[in-house]
Amino acid sequence: MPGLLKVGTFAPQKLQNNSRRLGHRWLLSFLKDRFMGDKIGKRSAILPPSSQSLLTHRRLLNGGSFPMFIRHLNWPAASFSLSNLHRGMKIRHSYIEPWMMSDEEATGLITMHECEGNLRLGVVSKYESNQLPSNNPTEDRRFVSKLLHDRGAMLFGVLDGHGGDTCAHNVSQRLSDYIGTALLPPEILLEPEVKNYFSSEPFPVQLSHHRYNFCQDPVCYGNLKSFFLERRRMQGRRHSVPLHSPTVAHLQKSHAHKAGFADAKEDQVFHTMTAISKAFCRLDNDLSKEAQSKGGNEESNAIRLKSASSGACALVAYIKGTELIVANCGDCRAVLGMQSEDGLNVWTALQLSNDHTTGNPGEVQRVLNEHPAEEASSCLTNGRLLGRLAPLRAFGDFYFKWGQRQQEEILKEWGQTPFPGSLTPPYLTAEPELTSIQLKPSYKFLILATDGLWDMLDNQQAVEFVRDNIQRHSPDVNITCKEKMDAENLVKKYPHDLTNCASMLIREALGGEDNVSVCTSLSIPFPETRNYRDDITVIVVHFDWTNVSEE
Repeated sequence: MPGLLKVGTFAPQKLQNNSRRLGHRWLLSFLKDRFMGDKIGKRSAILPPSSQSLLTHRRLLNGGSFPMFIRHLNWPAASFSLSNLHRGMKIRHSYIEPWMMSDEEATGLITMHECEGNLRLGVVSKYESNQLPSNNPTEDRRFVSKLLHDRGAMLFGVLDGHGGDTCAHNVSQRLSDYIGTALLPPEILLEPEVKNYFSSEPFPVQLSHHRYNFCQDPVCYGNLKSFFLERRRMQGRRHSVPLHSPTVAHLQKSHAHKAGFADAKEDQVFHTMTAISKAFCRLDNDLSKEAQSKGGNEESNAIRLKSASSGACALVAYIKGTELIVANCGDCRAVLGMQSEDGLNVWTALQLSNDHTTGNPGEVQRVLNEHPAEEASSCLTNGRLLGRLAPLRAFGDFYFKWGQRQQEEILKEWGQTPFPGSLTPPYLTAEPELTSIQLKPSYKFLILATDGLWDMLDNQQAVEFVRDNIQRHSPDVNITCKEKMDAENLVKKYPHDLTNCASMLIREALGGEDNVSVCTSLSIPFPETRNYRDDITVIVVHFDWTNVSEE
């Protein structure tokens, strides 16, 4: 979760009075020097919780500030007032402090890790992705994979690590293979000469700072092989029920009536969702076993333990044909961008995942139901699991999953102490919450993002920003004069030519067309930047219904 700064609530009248006393010669400033973060942190720490509110860059620009952010400037020309702050775009856009990076440098930093791929695979036309670190190194990860034995199926995933980046890095490399293995058809499972147990093909979207390859770790590879062999044994039993149901194409050929086909398709979706859930849980269980394994050298053993002691929220979208399944474990979020079916430029955001935090009453009740009543006051304290962890579902974090004795046995040789307060573990699960939806032509794109984005933008804002970016760079040749004027206005609204929709969302999260806000945010050095924003990772999946049937 982001270390968002908490500050006192803002009193507009008081701020306006202050501006008059200063002769209107002041300006909002996020940061004067690299020590301001510490000063603000100390100031906010003494405020009572009832008077605190989350500070984002947009809140600052809209008036959510306090006098610490206001300083006196010598403007020789015109006076500068609160109304100028909101209306004076030229003043805001042109004023750059000496310590701030330029707008060109900011754009270069935003686009540094962007990538995209033209897929033309069923309804999926392409994807666009980007990352903006706040931590150094970033704790976020992402992956895009094609399943080798599930024809036409794609996986898109974003992960938000915490307590370090090792767990997120591990899961990002391996989860697609576990999902692919869980979905293997019988003809592959029963093939006698299987030598390669990898079942997915990743696209190159990762950052390269973490060089450890968990897929090549003998212990990790051995666990994937064991998962495959377990699936094979289950498939080989005479009276077992296969995890993977027959393909829709086969059932359509066998059963001509539509009702039977619909039932079979629904059954296939159910089995796919079951397989994805099983893959999540199996990988998390293997992370626990690998932390206790003594296979390999001391460095590998230490990395696997670090992978288990850190954690990661994961969000995965499985797309095959017109079927979309979203599996969520933690506080990342998936949002569909939908255009009104009448073709008008009316767009709606449809959230496909629930945030697994204490802000979700259903999740809170689930956690409380899994533990004795006498632990109700200690399970969730200050909005966190056992007073420490914000997400209520995650990979790793085995301090919340291991018992006291197990922690002592595993951690003593590494000189670490057990986590106190773990009375009736596990408190945390990696079991995902799954949502299935049948895609329609009115569904235009899917946004997957870590909570670093959603801390700054709401669902509808994100959808409208992507819509504007698409319309700005892909105008219809048959548009009317009014629509042409609207397109020209969009160009004026977004002067920065960011064609990648993920990059556009990141810039909007930092302040959008307000250069001062964006440049200031990106000029804040690590670790002070953690007081203002989290790592941000975004994948935008675009749908194209040309020559694609809804069936």
